[in-house]
Amino acid sequence: MPNPRRLYTSPSGMAAVQAAYDEALSRLTHEVEFRSVATSFGQTRVLVTGPEDAPPVVLFHGWNTNASGWWPQINAWAPNFRLYAPDTIGQAGRSAPVRPPMRSTAYGHWAADVLAALGLDRPTLIGSSGGAWLILKLAEVDPRRVGRAVLLSPAGIAPIRLQFILRFLAIGATSPASELTLRQARLVSAPPLRIDAAHLRWQEPLVRYYRGLLPPPTLPDRTLRRLTAPTLVLVGEREVIFDPRRVLARVRRLLPDVSAETLADAGHDMTFDNPAGLNEHVLRFLRELRG
Repeated sequence: MPNPRRLYTSPSGMAAVQAAYDEALSRLTHEVEFRSVATSFGQTRVLVTGPEDAPPVVLFHGWNTNASGWWPQINAWAPNFRLYAPDTIGQAGRSAPVRPPMRSTAYGHWAADVLAALGLDRPTLIGSSGGAWLILKLAEVDPRRVGRAVLLSPAGIAPIRLQFILRFLAIGATSPASELTLRQARLVSAPPLRIDAAHLRWQEPLVRYYRGLLPPPTLPDRTLRRLTAPTLVLVGEREVIFDPRRVLARVRRLLPDVSAETLADAGHDMTFDNPAGLNEHVLRFLRELRG
């Protein structure tokens, strides 16, 4: 098993990221448990909460972060759903520190292993950014495992905007360490969008000490067509990483059963930019499917 410290700049940096993870969990308003499940890629830690007999929902977090970032949604959805939030392998959580090739089917097989280990049959899957890409990779290897899907600010649909890449690199090259986290946050959630001060504090150790992965690659048409379950796609009206028009046009063309919309008052980090609006859209979609 690879050493998890290799994902960080130093042992103390790893400790700082994990401490921020635990502090973020302090915002949860529902009792949670943690499970460790075996997969072909090593152990995966899963946060579990909500009534045991409620409909199951699996939350795949975005790239270069961990399951703690779902706290605004967990607090809103836990009364009515059984929630499972895994830490993705090779990311800044507490799962196996392995990083398989992103252009392979490995991440799809990992997600399938997690669902099988949890005993979940066709649950609702919700993914943010790289987590949405994970759902598409799962559908690539086994679309029958997806009961319904919600893709938030999805990676893998449209290429990253060149302007965003240049601005991100410029911020990294010119910002003092003390200002880097705020400037990166302002890039993806530009004014007038609000930035949560506590969330910014928890992000700082990630920016400083975590060796991030490159963004997931854009997926071919044949992969997107594999997602045949009822799907909701939400893109922030102020999305800066991807072109919202290209994202919405492509999913409407390729996904056979999709509702694709923009979310007002949201950028790329819509789970924090506009959690109330996001929660309303997702719950309406789930209620409509339940009839």
